[in-house]
Amino acid sequence: MRPCYRVKSGVLDNGLRFYTQYDDSSSREMAVLAVNVGSIHDPDDKKGLAHTLEHVICAKTKNLSAKSIDALFARRMGGPDDNFFITTSRTCTTYGPADYLKKSHSQELFKIFAEMIRNPILSTDIKKIEQAAINQEHYLRGEDIAEIYIVDILYGILFSKSPVGYPVDGVMPDVRNIRIKDLRNHAERFYRPSNTFVVYLGPKHTEARKIINDALGDWGLKHAPDTPGLDDLFMQPFAPLAKSMLTTIKCRGIRQWHVCIGLPTEPYRNDATALDILARILSDRLYHRLRTENIRWKQGVYRAPVWTEHTFAHGLFASHFATLDGDFVPRIIDTFQKECMRLGETLISREEIETWVGFMYDYEFMDCFQRSPGNLTDMIIDAVSNGDTDLAELHQRGEKLLSFRTQGGRKMLRDISRKYLGNTATVIMKPEPA
Repeated sequence: MRPCYRVKSGVLDNGLRFYTQYDDSSSREMAVLAVNVGSIHDPDDKKGLAHTLEHVICAKTKNLSAKSIDALFARRMGGPDDNFFITTSRTCTTYGPADYLKKSHSQELFKIFAEMIRNPILSTDIKKIEQAAINQEHYLRGEDIAEIYIVDILYGILFSKSPVGYPVDGVMPDVRNIRIKDLRNHAERFYRPSNTFVVYLGPKHTEARKIINDALGDWGLKHAPDTPGLDDLFMQPFAPLAKSMLTTIKCRGIRQWHVCIGLPTEPYRNDATALDILARILSDRLYHRLRTENIRWKQGVYRAPVWTEHTFAHGLFASHFATLDGDFVPRIIDTFQKECMRLGETLISREEIETWVGFMYDYEFMDCFQRSPGNLTDMIIDAVSNGDTDLAELHQRGEKLLSFRTQGGRKMLRDISRKYLGNTATVIMKPEPA
């Protein structure tokens, strides 16, 4: 990778890390704060604590009322579904815009978000408002959407002995019972400089460092660093499923049968790049087998996405399908399993390798560094929150992708298929009349 595209990193005196990329072609910039805490870190009896804390923290500051914050956010980032990157994942919570802003707007927002995370205002009134909002969000963007709900069920089955299986937005009875004391304890434990990092794209490294240091440089200097490490919570080691599992649930209000099939893999790093390639190739093959080879009116599928997820605590290789005909469901499952088996038996064609590795390198890797600040920010946050603090793995991803086009690359993919693509867990969501 050319040096001009590489992301630089630095550390403030208080242990806060920051990551920058200079863009001399733009008068805009993007700054996001990230805290290494997500649903994986929720206590067993308070699933949704990280998500609730994110909601409450963003409501107000010591000097700005909730009304003032709403107006300022609207002027700089639009409505909640426009340019916001305020979200909780399994491993990280982020605060910032989703794309470039004017420099003055970016720097103003950065100071406000910095104040929110270092001096959170935790009020009972706001807590109650946000708990009710999360309850609505849970159904609007989760349980009432079949393709999201079925993935949560799959997670609960595959990772039943690990916090990885917790729903990211939480379990609603737990969310309802969260107290101010719980929020304060979680913030005091995880919202620390040594457990926080900043992604600042646009300005030169030295300029970004000064902006970040002015807002956060004196945060926590009176306290000894106490970073919750990646190893201080129970992590479920990778092990292939001993046997395949099938779970069927009934769901009112849907017309299609939904099928979600998945299996565990090793966590972040290791074979992640190879699994990403295999997911692309398998998705393409399933699309042709289940869509373009079907002519029956109620059978077939519209899409056959296969995706991977990697955190420091888990890996997932999964697919989701939907069809109107329940009699087509066994064919979906059988085709998925046979195509996985074929990946482990027969070398992938050179044409498939050229097609998908080329696409992933040009448009899912290099494009992020060259012209997609939002996607690059996502990549940096995923890397850092899962232990790649020096971004070595991130910067090497392009070379890893291209290595599979060289001699021996197809054999490596076949070997990795044999390692992981075995027994599966399948969830079937069956339509039930209202």
